[in-house]
Amino acid sequence: FRQKEKPRKKISKEERIFKEKSVPFCQFHTSQEHDQFVENVMTQRKLSRRLAELLRYRRFGLTSYSELPDFEKQRIIRQSPLKTKSGELTSLDEKKKRKKHKKKLLFTAKKIHVAKRPFFRFAVQGTMPI
Repeated sequence: FRQKEKPRKKISKEERIFKEKSVPFCQFHTSQEHDQFVENVMTQRKLSRRLAELLRYRRFGLTSYSELPDFEKQRIIRQSPLKTKSGELTSLDEKKKRKKHKKKLLFTAKKIHVAKRPFFRFAVQGTMPI
């Protein structure tokens, strides 16, 4: 009798790309070890993303899960497109980035390369060159 194969789960694009890039390491592992390695790396990435998300919530002062829906609604509103005077669609975050970039440009002037002039010593008659 034929054994039923486990249905394969759909893999994300990120996981597929990582698997493709990790093929050279496959020669150092058995097939099962390599699959376990890929699974562990993907789990680590998911956990680090979740940790970053929780740290972001903490940075904004959220301490309970009951506060999350309101915060997420406000975040979506902040990132939603707005019309500017010129008719462009931008978000508040983009406006802040532009303002910060303009401020940065004010205080960081480009350094212009000026060729150094050669230093010449003109010998005056009757004196020894130094």
